[in-house]
Amino acid sequence: MMRKPLRNGVGMSLAVVFGALAVTVLAAETAPGDALVTSSATRPTYLVVYRRGPSWVEGKPMREQQSMREHFRYYLELHRKGLLIAGGGFTDESGGAAVFEATDDAAANEIIRADPAVESKVFRFELQRWKPNSWEEISKREAARDE
Repeated sequence: MMRKPLRNGVGMSLAVVFGALAVTVLAAETAPGDALVTSSATRPTYLVVYRRGPSWVEGKPMREQQSMREHFRYYLELHRKGLLIAGGGFTDESGGAAVFEATDDAAANEIIRADPAVESKVFRFELQRWKPNSWEEISKREAARDE
């Protein structure tokens, strides 16, 4: 179990991005009453927050930064493998975040360290094991208690 976030120079709390990312993840629900499609009974979920790294070129848009095309392709492959739940850049281009599944903490760390944008130091990261809530299920449970 991860007790401390795995950091790579990011001094930002994950709570700042939690709200927007939770909405994205919860939008992945298939139908009312179903558990999150993205949640797996066998694999833990992780949240990674990316921030500008030492190789970031100031004044250059994110899409033009070194390794961004490879970063995008890498995440597309994670999606195709069924690991990526949600991800994207922040609108202010200060970085981005992703939610994904991995077999364990070591595998999650390997996944992020193999990201071309991390390898090239365009991004720094903070990685945290994450337990998203299924608000649909919580709402039903609470409604049943109120009856």
